[in-house]
Amino acid sequence: MALTRKLAFAILAAAMVLGFGLLLQNGSQANERAVRKASQPTASYVNGVMMARDASGNAVFGVPEAVGAPKSMPIANIQTVAAVDTQFQEMEAPRIGFVPGSPLDGCKSVLSATHQLAAMVQLDIQSPCHTGADFVVWHQGMAFSGRTDDDGNATVRTPALDPNATFIVTFDNIEAARATVMVVDALEYDRAVLQWRGNNNLQLHALEFGATFGDPGHIWSASTQSPELAQQGERGFMMRLGTSDAQLPYWAEIYTFPAGLMNRHGLVALQVGATVTENNCGRDVDAVGIQTNSGRLLVSQDLAVRIPSCDAEVPSVIHANMFRTLVEGLQ
Repeated sequence: MALTRKLAFAILAAAMVLGFGLLLQNGSQANERAVRKASQPTASYVNGVMMARDASGNAVFGVPEAVGAPKSMPIANIQTVAAVDTQFQEMEAPRIGFVPGSPLDGCKSVLSATHQLAAMVQLDIQSPCHTGADFVVWHQGMAFSGRTDDDGNATVRTPALDPNATFIVTFDNIEAARATVMVVDALEYDRAVLQWRGNNNLQLHALEFGATFGDPGHIWSASTQSPELAQQGERGFMMRLGTSDAQLPYWAEIYTFPAGLMNRHGLVALQVGATVTENNCGRDVDAVGIQTNSGRLLVSQDLAVRIPSCDAEVPSVIHANMFRTLVEGLQ
């Protein structure tokens, strides 16, 4: 009996030792797993969104914040932008054009320039892929619009402002062709250009040698003077270039003064006229004034043609002193 109790006690002691060892081993493994888990990087979860809001407080867009950002939204991440859709309305989206690397087959535009009397130039435009299309001719800061026919052709006459005259034709603000022609007799003329854009009716008036409105020396776009008379040194002449058929017309009125008249006694006064309408009354019409002296650029300046108020009830207005006086100012 004593032997049996001793054997049972020994078995119990061995079991306790074995259980304690297993407990120590399991605790050690648990600690090891805890350490290993603590050393692993946390998962990359997006837990915040940076919002942009318009002036009305409405969300516009959202992008993920940096990884690990706090879930609370710092005030620095709130951006306020203009409510574009309500504050900057567009009547229509602007047209986007491009310049091709090379013209398409059969679509090459050609511009030819021919010298004519009184330092005039005839421009012939051939653009088979721009039929019935608006174009703009550019020359020494001067611009005027036109339109091709059903075959893509057009012919215009224009004064040259430079002896080495370069002309450029554009469609939809994209250069289509250019041409250069020598106009040596441009050195024999002084020229004044009034140009503007839009549907306002402006006029350039030249009063030669003390003339008043309605006199033979009053030269404007309704006068009958011609380049032939200017070449003979009798009088200056006026040309009006542009077309109201264009979607956005460019206009230019050019007065040509022959150097042969400089021996006459007196001056040539230049004045700007404007027709008053309900669309332009009470505001300024933007224009550009260009003057040349014997084929050399004398001055180019921005002009603001002031239109009387709508309650003035006047059909037209004349502005003096917007251009330099010819003869006296050019000698």
